Amino acid sequence: MNKAVRALIIINILILVVSAYIYVLNRQQAKEIGNLSKQLDKANVLFEDVKILKANEAFQRLAHTVEGAYTTEDFIVERINFYTNKDNTKLIGVTLNLTPQSKMALLYKDAGQFAISDREFRAKLEPFIPEIKKYYGVFSDTLPWGNNVNATITVRNYEVATYKDGKLILTGE
Repeated sequence: MNKAVRALIIINILILVVSAYIYVLNRQQAKEIGNLSKQLDKANVLFEDVKILKANEAFQRLAHTVEGAYTTEDFIVERINFYTNKDNTKLIGVTLNLTPQSKMALLYKDAGQFAISDREFRAKLEPFIPEIKKYYGVFSDTLPWGNNVNATITVRNYEVATYKDGKLILTGE
């Protein structure tokens, strides 16, 4: 056997050994990449859970600071609730329950009705949602409150108005 043939055989054997070694390394790396991918998926799920918890905590902080503290001459915010979609990724609604202050309590008939004109009543309710929406924007970890989010205003748990697309609509209008 001449030297050239031996050299080719040795080169082929070396190529086979190196190829086998690279194959084993690739399989190990593929396995490690698979494990890292699974860990990344778990981390992403945890990250989403943390985002949801932060938004819920912000809702609680916001509610706690607004309830009983945001007042006008006519009403006190008794309760505010925020509603999200099933995945807690989008704000879909807000309910604001008001309690009448002393002079408005005297005008309260029953079931959300007052002895004042609709025009006067609207004027008394209009500042609530824009002001609370502005305050809501201070909390960076909440979900966006877009114009498509409807807000319901209740008085003593009776629906009296809806704030939709930047306009206040009294119940029954």
